[in-house]
Amino acid sequence: MLLRCLLPLAALSLASCASPPVEAEDVTAVHPPLHVEVDGAGEPALVFISGNGADLTAWAPIMDAVSEMNSRVVRYDRAGLGQSPLSPPPYSIDDEAAALERALADNAVSGPIVIVAHSYGGLIGFLLAENSREIVGMVLVDALIPTELSPQYTDMILAQYRPQYDMVRAQAPQLAKAVIPVVEAYPETAARMATVRIRTDLPLIDIRAENGTVADPVIAEAVRIAHSQFVGASRYRRRVLAKGSGHNVMQDRPDVVIEAVANMLALTRGN
Repeated sequence: MLLRCLLPLAALSLASCASPPVEAEDVTAVHPPLHVEVDGAGEPALVFISGNGADLTAWAPIMDAVSEMNSRVVRYDRAGLGQSPLSPPPYSIDDEAAALERALADNAVSGPIVIVAHSYGGLIGFLLAENSREIVGMVLVDALIPTELSPQYTDMILAQYRPQYDMVRAQAPQLAKAVIPVVEAYPETAARMATVRIRTDLPLIDIRAENGTVADPVIAEAVRIAHSQFVGASRYRRRVLAKGSGHNVMQDRPDVVIEAVANMLALTRGN
C-alpha cells in the first residue's frame, strides 16, 4: 500500500487509513485539543502513544486483553490523525509532547502512569517521562530512543521519504499535512532528544522487532548498539525480542506486547 511507504518508522494499518485526519478550522488556534478516549479504572493508568501516521486504532489488536488488566486505559489521536485536528505549523516535538500533557490534564488523567509507545511515539513518551515523576514505567514497542537518532539515521530518513511527498500529497493530502512536517523536523527533533535525560530508576521494557525497518546494515547495527547500551545502562531496563515480528509488533505479535504491559503493571504495583 502506498501510504505505508511514507512512514519513516511506522506502517499504516488499514484501520488508520480508514479514519481521515480532521483539519483545525481555526488555524490561528495555538494547539487545538486532541481526541482522547479513556476507558476502565485502576492504577497505574496506561497511556498509549502511536507512531507516525497511525491513529489510536493502531492499538486495537491488544485492547481486549488490556481491558482486563484493571487499569485506566488512555488512547488518543495525534494531531492531524483520526479525529484530532491539525496543529498549526511549525512542528516541534516539544509542542507535541505538551499537547499530550494538556490532553491528559483535560481528561483528569494523572499519575501514576505507564506509557506504552510505538515507533516515533517513544520520543514523545521520553519527553513526558523526563518532565514528570508521575510516569512510573514505560513499554517501548519497537520505539525510537534518543541515542539512535544519529546524523546518519536522520539523513537516511530524509533521503528515503522526501521523494514520496508529492505522491502522498496527491493521494492522501490530509495525511501528508500531518506526517510530512514530522519527517522534515527530524534534524531538530534529533537535536532536542540529544538533551533528554531519563532517570535510571524508571522501569522500562524495550520490545524490539526481529525484522527491523532499517535496510542499511551499518545504520541497523548502530541502532542495535544504541538500544543495547540504553538497556544496559540501568538494571531497571529490560529488552524483549519479538520473534518473527515486523515493526508493528502489536499487530504481528500482540502476545508479546500484552505480556510486557502485564509485567510492567505487576512491577509498578509491587506484585
